[in-house]
Amino acid sequence: IYYMAWQRILLTTVGDTLFTRTAIVSLFLMGLAIGAVIGGELSHRFADKLPQVFLVLQLLLGSFGLLSYPLVRAVGTSLASVSHSALPFLLFFLLMVPTFVMGALLPPLVRYVHQRKGDVGGVLSRFNGFFLLGMALGTVLLVFILYFLFNLIVALIFASLLNFLVAYLLHHKIMMKPLFGRVLK
Repeated sequence: IYYMAWQRILLTTVGDTLFTRTAIVSLFLMGLAIGAVIGGELSHRFADKLPQVFLVLQLLLGSFGLLSYPLVRAVGTSLASVSHSALPFLLFFLLMVPTFVMGALLPPLVRYVHQRKGDVGGVLSRFNGFFLLGMALGTVLLVFILYFLFNLIVALIFASLLNFLVAYLLHHKIMMKPLFGRVLK
């Protein structure tokens, strides 16, 4: 949802050219890759606190998501007159934090599940499958429901709320508190 929304905002403010699209896709993939390296380092340094690491990353991403519409729109508008050679670098600095966070989410999650299950190949293949399914569902949700029925602001708020919901559920799991009163046995 974030990628599609940010891309739409940037293409309408910076200009929808092949160069702009290539810059956005490239910087997003580069941010995810660098974020995965950061996430790998975090998962090694904080191997005993992986749920907390994941929780903080979810909160960071949700917070940026809430602030992203006016921020991306304002920066995109100011980048409209920038030369094509400077555009990728400026876009990278704009979306560096959220794409790093997105990329950093997977390594701690995989390590946490691997610590409990032990099967690296099975864990990675399931995560990759769920990741791709989530991307497809997010795109359909954004394009066919949120974007046409509402607008990009609602889509970004919805995505942020999903991040906050995951953080909330994880917080209760970490604190060992049942969400809805007593746990039925």
